[in-house]
Amino acid sequence: QKRLPCRRQFKTHFDKTLEDFRDKKVMEFQEASLKRISLEKDGKSKTLVLREEKKEEDKEKTKAAWASEDGTPMDHQAVSKLLSTLAFLKCQGYPDSPEKADLEKTKPLCRIRLENEGGLELFLFKGDQEEQVYGTSSMNGYVFELSRFSGKEILSNVDQLLGIEKKDPKKKE
Repeated sequence: QKRLPCRRQFKTHFDKTLEDFRDKKVMEFQEASLKRISLEKDGKSKTLVLREEKKEEDKEKTKAAWASEDGTPMDHQAVSKLLSTLAFLKCQGYPDSPEKADLEKTKPLCRIRLENEGGLELFLFKGDQEEQVYGTSSMNGYVFELSRFSGKEILSNVDQLLGIEKKDPKKKE
């Protein structure tokens, strides 16, 4: 009996695990809708607010800029990198354990709260293995695992915005 080529192609669409069908999106928002960002990590916290500033070249026009609550301008590039990573955040997968309620009883590595017409929260936790980052989000009811790249990128941007210096493990104090 001859095998039809379309049969093999058809099989690839259905030869998947349950995990393959799960929605990996854990956070989504429009950057323009944000009014405030709160960050917490390693005992430090900072709230950023969106302010309108006059453009140097045209005093009639304004541009949006992020500043701390005391008015100190924030590094635009660092804020932009953080928000672009979070705006449509997808996870790598959903671990079988820990449960969300159990994970939320532990101290998070980082907490990010984004305020728009509602509010979004993202908590990041140290995973079971080195550089593994678990998370919980107000937009998702499950514990998820971020890719190593996404986890490092988010934590690095938060460190930069909070002024947390990274310790070089090779460097002796």
